[in-house]
Amino acid sequence: MEVKELPKKETIMQVASNLFAQKGYEYTSVDEIAKECGISKGSFYKYFPSKEDLLIEVFKEMPSGLKMFLQKIHSSNYDSPSEKLSEFISVALKHMLNDKRFYYLDIHTLYPTLVKNKLEDKIAEVFFEINLYLKEFLLDLYGNHIKDYEEDLIFILRGIIVQFVQLYRFSQQVDLQKSVTFFVTVFEIIVHGLIEKKPDPFIHSDWDIAEILDEFNSPLYKALRIQRILEKIEHEIKSSSIKTDQKDQYLKAASLLADECRSYEPKEFLVNALITYIKDLPNTQKYCDELLDEISNYVNYKFPNNLDL
Repeated sequence: MEVKELPKKETIMQVASNLFAQKGYEYTSVDEIAKECGISKGSFYKYFPSKEDLLIEVFKEMPSGLKMFLQKIHSSNYDSPSEKLSEFISVALKHMLNDKRFYYLDIHTLYPTLVKNKLEDKIAEVFFEINLYLKEFLLDLYGNHIKDYEEDLIFILRGIIVQFVQLYRFSQQVDLQKSVTFFVTVFEIIVHGLIEKKPDPFIHSDWDIAEILDEFNSPLYKALRIQRILEKIEHEIKSSSIKTDQKDQYLKAASLLADECRSYEPKEFLVNALITYIKDLPNTQKYCDELLDEISNYVNYKFPNNLDL
């Protein structure tokens, strides 16, 4: 196997990705990875404490390509949302088709391995990050018109992309550009249909996305519900008729509360103190109680650091 000249850690990850794709994670040994990289087993452990840590790093790298080309798309000018969506789907598909991990590191196939090695939450964090990028992209594309349907549309868009990659895996005669044109047409029919007809969202506030997509029962997905409550608290403070200086104090407290909830090691006493303070504002009491309920039922809750209120 020919390996390009890369920094050693990236070389190990590239080689491991190819071996995992060809042979499966369980049937690939550290000895084999080290041999393919031309390094000793001891050198391998300088970069990765275990094969499980290597698998996590392989998955964690996967959103980086998505992030990079989304930044490029966001910084470019397009004549219409359709053109921008077409560019996104086209680049996303090409990226996934060129990266064999998306072919063979199938999350459903790997699920028993992830559970066995207690890696579910680590991998769930990767998909949570991908969802955040997609949410930002769709809101930039269609604005607040799709605010109520953003989770539904992420669900549909990811389904389109993933299913195409799986189809291409078995039938590489599929025309990519014709497929992209078809997908964009169908997706925009769905978007405009939702905006026009305004049905109840499939994934709405009463149906937490975690309950639908949460194969791993991840606290990261569950944190979405807390994020929504924090947004409602901020909205109620801004909408209140109290004096400006008081409003500023409440908003500062809400900002501190959000920051603490995003922390991977939130201070429970500080969270409770801030909620008690904010709860003095009558319109926030309902949401403060909801937040307390979520926290009491959600020990070890945590927010990703890049999730803003």
